[in-house]
Amino acid sequence: MSRVLAAPRLRLLALGAAVLTAVLPAAGCGVGDSDQSESLSDSKRRVAGLIDATVEATLREFDDLKPAEYASTPCREGGGSGGPTGDYVASGGIRVGVGKADHEELVQRVAEHWRKEGFDVGPPEKIGRLPAVFARTEDYKLSFSVIRPDRAELAASGGPCLEPASEAEKSTPPRYKSLGEDSQSG
Repeated sequence: MSRVLAAPRLRLLALGAAVLTAVLPAAGCGVGDSDQSESLSDSKRRVAGLIDATVEATLREFDDLKPAEYASTPCREGGGSGGPTGDYVASGGIRVGVGKADHEELVQRVAEHWRKEGFDVGPPEKIGRLPAVFARTEDYKLSFSVIRPDRAELAASGGPCLEPASEAEKSTPPRYKSLGEDSQSG
């Protein structure tokens, strides 16, 4: 890949990483307390449900939806500063092609939906020059941010730290109804 093409892609990947870092739990483990009856797959379904509900309520007019890049989110000892525990927290996201939509209005629309759902919603923020909003449920964190002028990312993370039942459970991203996927698996 040429340097001319690589630089914007690296900036986009760095911005996406910054968004996911802001959404990921601040402590070493997930936001909620561990419930051994819940599996990592159950928690991923909850992440997908939060994202799908937000898309349905606020972003239906956009048909350019794609899954965000997925990476397992390990829990860490020492409140997040130590080594990996072997447990993971659910995370996921969708990228939304927003064309020339009003970015501030989109952020406000998503924030208002989250407030109606009873989430703790922070004030709109800027990541660089682009708007974003962050929210928290009892167990999950969410973000909606414009990551470049024509694209936004909706992400969620949280729940308890859980040991994956298999390597496949750890490495499989959530499945989203808004992308036409069967959300009962993954």
